[in-house]
Amino acid sequence: MYTWQTLKELLDGGEFEDFPEIEPIGPVKKEFWWNPRWISIATNGGGDDICIDLDPDEGGKVGQIITFWHDWEQREVIADSLEEWVTATISHTDH
Repeated sequence: MYTWQTLKELLDGGEFEDFPEIEPIGPVKKEFWWNPRWISIATNGGGDDICIDLDPDEGGKVGQIITFWHDWEQREVIADSLEEWVTATISHTDH
């Protein structure tokens, strides 16, 4: 929740207005550097997060999982749902 609150304060303060346009990989809305309807579910503590996207672009799915890197324009859909992401993460770490 701390990440969301911090990013919301930056958004409300106009901090993202001069940021470059994002480069979506998959159905992620490109008009936002950060969207308050992206809920962080994993972070590295340095501003990079995996988020649930509650406001996808056309063709996307509410609840899809996306990347948010604080200093990189790409926002990528990495799973269609939290369940899919967790399952893939668990199966990936089993090897």
